[in-house]
Amino acid sequence: MLYFDFATMFKLRGISNPYGLLASHGLAHKTACNIAYTRIKTIRLEHLELICRLLNCSPNDVIRYEADERNILPANHALLKLQHEAETASITDMFKTMSLEQLQQLAAVFKQQTSS
Repeated sequence: MLYFDFATMFKLRGISNPYGLLASHGLAHKTACNIAYTRIKTIRLEHLELICRLLNCSPNDVIRYEADERNILPANHALLKLQHEAETASITDMFKTMSLEQLQQLAAVFKQQTSS
């Protein structure tokens, strides 16, 4: 079964008020609320594009696949790429627990990646 998981991406991006972000970019109250709290089954492509632009992600980053007993897929099926960890800590929470040395090493890696 395919479903939308916007909450994980909001959390990873450190967005504590996803409703406010979506509403400030023109989404209607009900739409912004449903997306912010992942209570949405369908979405307009223009809304999905807006979210992907705001979060610097692709649709694959917010769509998940959960296998069910009726539809077993082969181990190499492409849909299995949409299976991700259900809960991911926000990056800011990870930074809070890192030592200064770890943060400096991470900053060096980021600097190297952005200069390439």
